[in-house]
Amino acid sequence: MEAPLPRMEDKTGKEAAVAELVLHDEEVEEEVDECRCVRPLVVGIAGASRSGKTTLALGLLGALGGPTPAPNSTTSLFESFDPRTIVHLDRYFKSPREMEKKRVGGRTVANWELASSLRWDEFVAALRRQIERKTLVCARCARLAESQQLQTATTASPSSPRTPRSRGNSVGGGSAPSSPLTPRFRAASAAAPEVASAGSKPKRKLIIVEGFLLFTDKEVVSLIDKHIFITVNRSTSRQRRTETMGTPGWYFDRVIWPCYLKHNRAVLEMPQQLLVVDGHTEKHEVVRAAVDFIEGRPVDDALQRAHLSRVLHEALPPALLGWF
Repeated sequence: MEAPLPRMEDKTGKEAAVAELVLHDEEVEEEVDECRCVRPLVVGIAGASRSGKTTLALGLLGALGGPTPAPNSTTSLFESFDPRTIVHLDRYFKSPREMEKKRVGGRTVANWELASSLRWDEFVAALRRQIERKTLVCARCARLAESQQLQTATTASPSSPRTPRSRGNSVGGGSAPSSPLTPRFRAASAAAPEVASAGSKPKRKLIIVEGFLLFTDKEVVSLIDKHIFITVNRSTSRQRRTETMGTPGWYFDRVIWPCYLKHNRAVLEMPQQLLVVDGHTEKHEVVRAAVDFIEGRPVDDALQRAHLSRVLHEALPPALLGWF
C-alpha cells in the first residue's frame, strides 16, 4: 500500500502557498501564449506649434470615458482616466546650454525645434512605465507572477545576507525566474485587475501622448497605436505662438516653421495608419474626428498623407532656408 501524500496543512503557510501554486506553473507556462492581459491603447498627437495638440488631448479626456463624456460617445470602451494619463513631450527638453546653437539675424540662439534638443531616452522610459502600469493583468498571468515571487522568497538561502529592497524590486530583493512576463508585474503586481474571466469585457485603459516632433522617433512611433497629426497654416501658427507665448516673429520665421516643415516630413514614411485633421476647424469637430478614428472608423490613408505632404512641402523664401 502506498504511503499517503503529506497533507498541505503540515507545511508552513508560505510553503503551502507555493506548493499549491506550483501545481499550476507548468500548465501556465505551456499556455502562456493564451495570455489575456489587456494593453492600454496609446494615442499619439503630433503637429505644428500651437496647432491644438494639447486641446485635443484634453478634449479626449471627456470624450473617451472621462468625468464628462461627450454625447453619443462609446465611453464603455475605456476606463475613466485623468490628466495624468497625458504624457507631454514638451516636458523632456534638454537645458538650453545643451542645445544646438546658430547665428540667426545677428543673434546666437538655442534651437528648441530639433529632435536633438529632447531627452528621448527619458521620454520613452516614462511612456513605457505608463504602459506597464495601465496594463490590465489577466488571472492566469497574475497567478504566475504570484507563484514566481513566492518561490523566489521561499528558495532564498536563510544564511545569505538580506539585501535592502528598493522600490519596485521583486520580493526578497532577488530576481524572479526568467519569464517574458516578469517585467510587467514589477509595475502591475498582484493587485492588478483580473480581466480574463469568461464572458467579461474589461474597460481598456487609454494613454494620450502629444508633442510637436512625436512621430520623428521610430521607437516612440512603434509604441503608439493610433497616430493623429494636426495641421495649421503658417500664419495661424505664428499668430497663436506670438499671442500665447510671446515668441519673437523672427524666431518663428527663421527657426520654428522651417524646422517644423523639414523634420516632420519623416511622418510621411510611417507605415502606421495616420489621421490628419485640420486645426482650423471647430474644437468639437476635431475631437469627433479623433474619437471616430480611435473607435475604429476607417480612413483613406493615401488621401491623408497626400494632404499632409502638401502641407509639409510648403515653399519657403530663400532667406529662411539658411538655417539648414
